[in-house]
Amino acid sequence: MASGDESLRAFAPGRFDVVLTDIGMDSMNGWQLTERIREHDESVSVLFVTGWGLHDGERARLQKLRVRDCLFKPVRPTDLDAAVQAALPA
Repeated sequence: MASGDESLRAFAPGRFDVVLTDIGMDSMNGWQLTERIREHDESVSVLFVTGWGLHDGERARLQKLRVRDCLFKPVRPTDLDAAVQAALPA
């Protein structure tokens, strides 16, 4: 998806096993997208990708939103695969 808004329009509970989102996006960032997704689906696995790193307090925010993992760019394909595999429902 090209934006958080577009991603949110495509999202429906049960439609996806994993949501992978960049933190930095136009119109709606990854934090906002995840907050909106959580209003409709408490259980879908969410993974973040960022090139910015995390600021103080954001690890607690990750836990509150139940973000499974935060990957830092550049992400190696093996690390992405491992994170997605770990986030998939059993």
